[in-house]
Amino acid sequence: MIDTGQEPNDNDNEEEEPFSETVIIQTPELRASLRALTKDMRAALRLKSADEARFLVDTYYMMQRQRIRASHQARACATDQEPAAVLTWLMVQSTVLENFIKSILDQYTKTHPIGPWLRGITGIGPVIAAGLVANIKIEKAPTVGHIWSYAGLNPTVTWGKGESCPWNRSLKTLCWKLGESFVKHQNNDKDMYGRYYLKRRKIEERKNAAGEFADLAAATLAAKNISKKTDAYKWYSGEWTRSKTLNKTLYESLVADKLAELRCDQGYSSAGEEVVQTLAEEYAIAFLKTQPLRPMLPPARIYARSKRWAVKLFLSHMHGEWYRTHYGEEPPLPYPIAFMADMGHSHFIAPPPTSRASEENLDDEASRTTEENRAP
Repeated sequence: MIDTGQEPNDNDNEEEEPFSETVIIQTPELRASLRALTKDMRAALRLKSADEARFLVDTYYMMQRQRIRASHQARACATDQEPAAVLTWLMVQSTVLENFIKSILDQYTKTHPIGPWLRGITGIGPVIAAGLVANIKIEKAPTVGHIWSYAGLNPTVTWGKGESCPWNRSLKTLCWKLGESFVKHQNNDKDMYGRYYLKRRKIEERKNAAGEFADLAAATLAAKNISKKTDAYKWYSGEWTRSKTLNKTLYESLVADKLAELRCDQGYSSAGEEVVQTLAEEYAIAFLKTQPLRPMLPPARIYARSKRWAVKLFLSHMHGEWYRTHYGEEPPLPYPIAFMADMGHSHFIAPPPTSRASEENLDDEASRTTEENRAP
């Protein structure tokens, strides 16, 4: 077993790339230097601002990407029977340093007022928790809408050509990773937000199938230069109905029905199974070409919308908990609830009552969502 210098954390949810290599023994000098480095960095984090925590979070993900790349290269070398000792050594040392950084950030989040609450959420480990508290200042976020905008989750904010980025790109990336983590933990018994994602996705899929996103699909197609050769274009334009791969259920049904019909016809059945199969497929393709266009959002867009919805819901809960901890009073109601109740935006999804998520009312609350929790 490879010694990475740290016990595994059950709530570590940052992406990992497992590998299986021979045991590499680190020298005592390397272990001593890493222990000294860890001690110094922990002391520095207790003394300095959140800038260093942000730097360590960015460094962690940079090292993780390099380690995963080295892992792929080492695996390819092993397949080709080429030596990969240096790559393997770098991979192991990177894992050691990643875990040390993770332990430092773990201590950092434990001392933050909102840190224990964050770490109690299934799907959030020390790196994501540290990134959130280091990038967000509650003093500059009187409402959760400020956090959504700062994280690039406000659909009304656009980034025009030649303009500076209107959101924090590191925080937006972190929220994307957070959403992926929620999705991965949707089957965890202690999970809350992953299952909210799943419930929301079913709602989005039903709306998409009912044509409620047709205008959004048309607007997207008009605003973006999407190649006509892509599946995304076929979904947005509605041409997916005429595709045997995207409209697979109807295509296969047509082929099966036509096959049954032709096999009962003596004139065709004697021609051979291959001929009958070809005729059935040609019939199904010709029939699909007569189908009306139905603009819809691609499945990947539905996935992204549902995931962002879950992330925005979490950020709303985090803001409320942080606001109460910092100011000792209840946070202001989100704008849609406070000022748009007459338009139906009056339902509020309660945050988890403890550091671990409650399983109650997931179906009811996810379906009765409010505007402030909707993902673009």
